[in-house]
Amino acid sequence: MQISRKQNKILGQIPDPLTDHGQVTIYLDYKLEKVAEVVDVKLINGSFELADKFVANRIFVKLVVGFQTYLGATRHVNLATLYNLRDIGGYEGPLGMIKWGWLYRSDALDHLSLSDRNFLEKLPIETVIDLRSQKEIKQNPDQNIGEHDYFAIDPAAAVAAEASKIPTGKNHDQQKVEAFEKLAQTEAGRQKLKGMQQQMLIQMHDMVTQPTSQESYAKFLRVILSSSGPVIYHCQGGKDRTGWGTVLLLGLLGIDDETIMADYLMTKKYNAPRNAKRMQIYKQFTNNEFVLDYLHSLQLATEEYLNSALAALNQLASSYEDYAKRYLDFSSQDIENLRLKYLMK
Repeated sequence: MQISRKQNKILGQIPDPLTDHGQVTIYLDYKLEKVAEVVDVKLINGSFELADKFVANRIFVKLVVGFQTYLGATRHVNLATLYNLRDIGGYEGPLGMIKWGWLYRSDALDHLSLSDRNFLEKLPIETVIDLRSQKEIKQNPDQNIGEHDYFAIDPAAAVAAEASKIPTGKNHDQQKVEAFEKLAQTEAGRQKLKGMQQQMLIQMHDMVTQPTSQESYAKFLRVILSSSGPVIYHCQGGKDRTGWGTVLLLGLLGIDDETIMADYLMTKKYNAPRNAKRMQIYKQFTNNEFVLDYLHSLQLATEEYLNSALAALNQLASSYEDYAKRYLDFSSQDIENLRLKYLMK
């Protein structure tokens, strides 16, 4: 069931175009134990709406229509200081539906407002996995959101780190842009900049094939398997390193590649305001189209980027399960336990 929250309204949409009466229960916790409200609703073509009395809380919605039960929540968690926080629950495959409220992908937690931090503390989050480099973490450490465990796991993705680097508007950004401008002064340099736009393709490929990255994502899966409560995992922008971790999770949980691609591409939508701000900073220092095109290319989440990673996986293994067993030290029993933990029938 799709849920959205707009203008103090909760809007629900079920797959079946029913016109009927149903009962909605609003929960304030991922375990579906804290009942906030029970209300009767009328469905018209499978949709309903009701007043949102819980705007300061994450909510989970259960709808009962006859003998049919639907569960839903908002996929994108709309916070002022996080652009790309998303619940990966609700995706369905032949093995079941991923539980809402257990697995969140995000951009970095270093720049939270007080109200956003308070919101996250109420989820609550048991485990935070930080996929940034030690340098990134040192420069912009995560704020604590009440988690019990914090793990720093670096997949050694230098291009992804550069792509998501926070511009300061100060000397570093100007020096970086000036170096690219110097490169763009010659035809050879301009061609090099064009070629450098392929770096992300190589980076995505390497996150699948390089032993250092494989070791990191093996740890990533192990932490998620062992967490006793909800997990937030993130890099800086929640795009590439986080994106590949999400692909592995969704694949192992039986979600189809079309849905996996659609989830990856959502980053384009949610990071658009952030990327626009970054480009405005770069444009303070240059109007060179070759330089700006290159910097813009690093911000993108494209089918081509993810297909590069998927092609690498398909060269190494016959399936997500095969890849996890052969390269991530994740056994058949581990995969089964992951599914038992995060899927519901």
